[in-house]
Amino acid sequence: MAAACALRVCAGTALAELPKCRRARGNRLCRLRVQARTRYRRAGATATVAALNDPNVIAYLALLLWPVVVFALFERLPAHLAGTWSILGGALLLPANFWVDPPILPGIGKEEVTALSALAAGYYYAPARMRAARPFRGYDWFAIAGLVGALATTLSNSQPIHIGIVVRPGETLYDFVSTAFTLLTRWWMPFFLGRALIRSFDELRDAIRALAIAGLLYSLFIWVEVMTGPQFSWWIYGYLASDFWQSVRPGGGFRPMVFMRHGLNVALFVVLSTMAMAAMARMRERLFGLPCTWWTGYMLVVLVACQSTAALLYGFTMVPLLLLGSPGMAWRAALAVACIEIAYPLIRALDLLPVDAIVAAAKEYANAERAHSLGFRLQTEAEVLQRAWPRLWLGWGGYQRGNVWDPQTGAVVSVIDGFWVLKISNHGLIGFATVFGMLLSPLLAVGRSLRRAATRRDRLMLGFLALFTVQYVFDLIPNSSLHVYATWFVGVLAGTGRMARAAAAGPRTRREPVAKAGAAPASRPPEARPAPAGEPRPGRLSDLLGR
Repeated sequence: MAAACALRVCAGTALAELPKCRRARGNRLCRLRVQARTRYRRAGATATVAALNDPNVIAYLALLLWPVVVFALFERLPAHLAGTWSILGGALLLPANFWVDPPILPGIGKEEVTALSALAAGYYYAPARMRAARPFRGYDWFAIAGLVGALATTLSNSQPIHIGIVVRPGETLYDFVSTAFTLLTRWWMPFFLGRALIRSFDELRDAIRALAIAGLLYSLFIWVEVMTGPQFSWWIYGYLASDFWQSVRPGGGFRPMVFMRHGLNVALFVVLSTMAMAAMARMRERLFGLPCTWWTGYMLVVLVACQSTAALLYGFTMVPLLLLGSPGMAWRAALAVACIEIAYPLIRALDLLPVDAIVAAAKEYANAERAHSLGFRLQTEAEVLQRAWPRLWLGWGGYQRGNVWDPQTGAVVSVIDGFWVLKISNHGLIGFATVFGMLLSPLLAVGRSLRRAATRRDRLMLGFLALFTVQYVFDLIPNSSLHVYATWFVGVLAGTGRMARAAAAGPRTRREPVAKAGAAPASRPPEARPAPAGEPRPGRLSDLLGR
């Protein structure tokens, strides 16, 4: 803990606050900062982030024991709530940027453990729901196309590449297995689980409520790290998920990371959970005795504290649209944004994006540092697209073969941030189309679902899911971090067509048998039996977590 505090205090903005801390001797946090500075000077300022990135035994136990937690949730909660909290809990609490390397198989991290555990528990406790979802049908064809495309990429990139003095190896069958494993666990499994386990609008309401509650609970961790810097991963798992200095903000303070890969991931989660809270407010729901409108304002304050300019733009665009717009307006806006997202590679290839004007606006309304970062990203996109052009359909494969290289030394001169350009570089337009098509194609059926929805509350939830989806996909353009919980909710959107049809058909009634002449009257139906495993059970835990 002392070394982590030393790293935090030696940041320029943190040191600037130390004189104020000396005047506030009664403040425990300020005394901690003064003591940390003393420890840092005694240590000779030799501590580095790399020295701290050594996961402890708790990190290994968290990954290994998470399936036990997931099965316990499915044992205690209804299947839809257990699935929602399993996905959210794994994404928010398990160690990030950390993998266990089993023999032969690719590395298994928090995304893989979360998805595999939820899939196994779903088939064990709710097999009827899983079979009814008909895996690898409908939208799941995008995953099959992705597997075929990954195999084609491997076969077409089997030869090594010589650039300067560097040799990049060709792809092998193991690389295809690794790519297929990643595609199935990080994309298809949470998508399939979302549409399999959420079967009605009442269950959808519980899932949205769970996301809003998760945002409130996570805000407690966020406030601590806003004041002290990224500490929780170090305190519990013994390492930092990313560079400490990236959390230090130029204007003062820290960008929280908690248990996620980066502070930008935390900011996006706050945006999405704030959107869920706004949807709850529009439905006139209450949480912990207070109207969700109040909680929405609180979550916006948390979003400001995350110190992410892009997240602020996302939040203050989506939340008013949810609070004031109609579900039809939200769906039409989502379709418009989705068209831009799916056409973005074409826009960049044809040089239709006004890069200079965007960078100038960022410099005027934000600051020079953010404008320079944005300009560097956009320039890198153009360079990587030019590099990917000879293998536009299938990409260059792994091992950084699709990066821009120095022709003399072979050193990498490009840093790829956006997931879309990384996907095109590695797996071509086919890889891009399979992932983005699976995420965005469910939006096409929302219009029909809106017409079939029976209540205003159902239509509001459909509008929320449409905006949630395009917000998640939009973040994949500048950033490259995927989120299994967000893919889960996109899968829920893919299953809303079935929900709308069931709601329009109304409750099914059981036809009573006609009694024959002289026969005794039919006996009363027996009392309802206890629900089988995986079906809704009443209980205090389910009441707390979403019901």
